[in-house]
Amino acid sequence: MNIIDELAEQIADANRRYHALGTPLFSDAEYDALVDKLQELAPEHPVLQQVGNRPSVDGVRHTTPMLSLQKAYTEEEVRAWMATMPAGRFRWDMKYDGLAVELRFDEHGLLRQAVTRGDGHVGQDITHIVQQMSNIPTGQPLSALRGELCVLLNTFAKKGGKHPRNVAAGIVAAKEHGVYTPADLVFLAHACGDRMDPDLLHCALRTSAAGCLLPVDGIVIFHERWQELGFTSHHPKGAIAFKFPDQPAEATISHVDWQVSGTGILTPVAIFKTPVLLSGASVSQATLHNLSTVQSLGVQPGCKVRVVRRGGVIPHVEVVTDPGPGGVSSAPPSACPMCAERTRIEERPGSKVVVCTNLQCPAAAARRLERWCKAVGADGFGPAICDGLVAQGASDILQLYQLVTAPTFATSTSRRNLADALRTSRVVATDKLLFGLGLPGLGESLSRQIARAVPLEQLFDTDAAELAAEIPGLGVPTAQGVLRSLQMRMTEVATLVAHEYIDYVDVVQPVRQGALSGEVVCFTGELTIDRLTATGLAESVGATVVNGVTKKTTLLVAADDTPSTKYKKAQQLGVRIIDGLSFLQRAGYQ
Repeated sequence: MNIIDELAEQIADANRRYHALGTPLFSDAEYDALVDKLQELAPEHPVLQQVGNRPSVDGVRHTTPMLSLQKAYTEEEVRAWMATMPAGRFRWDMKYDGLAVELRFDEHGLLRQAVTRGDGHVGQDITHIVQQMSNIPTGQPLSALRGELCVLLNTFAKKGGKHPRNVAAGIVAAKEHGVYTPADLVFLAHACGDRMDPDLLHCALRTSAAGCLLPVDGIVIFHERWQELGFTSHHPKGAIAFKFPDQPAEATISHVDWQVSGTGILTPVAIFKTPVLLSGASVSQATLHNLSTVQSLGVQPGCKVRVVRRGGVIPHVEVVTDPGPGGVSSAPPSACPMCAERTRIEERPGSKVVVCTNLQCPAAAARRLERWCKAVGADGFGPAICDGLVAQGASDILQLYQLVTAPTFATSTSRRNLADALRTSRVVATDKLLFGLGLPGLGESLSRQIARAVPLEQLFDTDAAELAAEIPGLGVPTAQGVLRSLQMRMTEVATLVAHEYIDYVDVVQPVRQGALSGEVVCFTGELTIDRLTATGLAESVGATVVNGVTKKTTLLVAADDTPSTKYKKAQQLGVRIIDGLSFLQRAGYQ
């Protein structure tokens, strides 16, 4: 697997741990460094469009996607973003560090349902949790309200925990017993707050949350016409989150632990002699990403480093403050720490990595099994369990099923639970199957897009150009790589199905029939409903919604007669133009 695939896999795993489990794998700074590197090497990679993580249980589909925000850590980054925006005013509001949710209300303004963000498209129903909270609004004129579930800092100071956000996620996941209850959560609504003069930007970005009881980790800046400026599948283009910098801590490095990933790449992790306190959390280690980072920083046992946790999530080693007794960077291992086979150093775009040369490395095999089990929803197969299964001879997915489902395996309650977990997760959605195979370049987002576009049996015979044409933003070279890798695993999948270890269910999205079936719709101007709702409404009656007017656009919905760029281009191309009221009537909006 090349560096692009490795970055994509790390980001996808971090998304799953952060959004689904409430146990961050990296700090915000480290996570964004990975994202920045992937954007540099492969700006169109599908994993960059991923928002969160799909719930492991049956979920609730959002009417309109719950998107994330692009982030900035410096005033220069914010000003550079503002320079890309059209003329107009900006607004700002506090950025709360909690669990994103949507509250849905009935016609009387009473809470009807509460749903987590999940992967942005499907969330988890947590109504039973939210009903136990004390500050849920009533008498709402809106049908839905989005915001964050948070733990107040004074509550956290009394009861403790790793981090307020982790505690909030633990309460929702029913992992916090005794100390915390749902009554300790508060709901803080998202809003477009005070207007901000760009000339006073420096002051706004230095706004301090000190003394505030709310878990604030930054501010969100909106262009006043942010809904009109369009969206990626990950974030609105007209908004950005500025994350407050955290105070650093100094740590002494005990040693560098080289951990084997499912791709055979060894990831260096700095282990601290004594844990340090960052953003209220005790931190004992920090990933160093790759060999290039170790060498450029000069990290070695006994050195002192400055560690930050920007945004309060993932520890990041900024610089070596004292080189210690050795004065040279830690040498990479010449042998794999797990299988003792020799390693080699490979030059990847922008970095050097250490790779185990053993294609049958048990540690890499265990991580691949762990990925598969997580993807298909087979609970209980953690790192230690997968290590043990590989030691017993299960070095691939087929051998996993052969070992665990054999009658001779279930000799204890824990083993029976593992066998039951595989059996109960036997029916696999094709997007989960594709992601679980760990194909190069195939993250959760692209797996979902492919599965929705093409049935699995047809996918084995699909041409790369045809697949790329089905999925916006997917290039032919990436499609070729995915299909080539899938062809190599075709026999394995067929064998799993033939032996009834798994069965798959296609998740192809049928073409919706409705008043706008076949229409390619673009919006301009401000409607009486927000842009996300309008998009969801158009799609629900069969339309495809695009951000710009092209030759393929068949309908422009113009909220007013203002001659916008989209309006003028639609006139030039002969695209039909209707007003917002006509659109709502055609879509059957009540």
